[in-house]
Amino acid sequence: MAARNADHVIAAAVLVGLAPANAPDLDWFGGMTEYNTHNYAEDEAKQDEDREISTLIERIRVRAAQIRRDPQILVDELRKEMRLSDKRVVDDVAIRRLLLETYSKALRDGPYGWVDDAVAFRVNWGFDPGEIRIPVCFWHGEDDNFSPVAHTRWLAARVPGSELQLQTGTAHFGAVEILPRMLDWLKSVQTVGSGAG
Repeated sequence: MAARNADHVIAAAVLVGLAPANAPDLDWFGGMTEYNTHNYAEDEAKQDEDREISTLIERIRVRAAQIRRDPQILVDELRKEMRLSDKRVVDDVAIRRLLLETYSKALRDGPYGWVDDAVAFRVNWGFDPGEIRIPVCFWHGEDDNFSPVAHTRWLAARVPGSELQLQTGTAHFGAVEILPRMLDWLKSVQTVGSGAG
């Protein structure tokens, strides 16, 4: 949206973003957990893209059916590779309840959103991030091992005038805690853009 429909987008906030699969000068899987590396399905045999994508879709379809029946399965699996700061966030009863409700709702009608995201991460985006001309704020926990911070650094370096916020001592699920601050940032940009205040 930010690149192709800038007339309809005032600003964008990106929390724990991933760079495109063909990002030059980026080790896409570097520092990523085994769980995510497996789920993004880089095939060591370098199968053709269509076959790789169909394998990815089938893997997600099966996982989504399991998680839809019991969302706690996903939290338990992710917990095995979480940093201590992520465990602290997820151990909060309210946040854990929020995560379980979110996973359940996201998969209620099937795996399609998950499939769309995973495929988008593994195919050419069809645009250059350097085309984005609206205000963009990137946030990332420096200790993130699910979506490594190198991805956000790569993106921020290519989006002109973007703001980069890296948080030490924070990993992937720190995004849940930072969300209100990012919404305030978006609101402040909207206020400036509309001439109010």
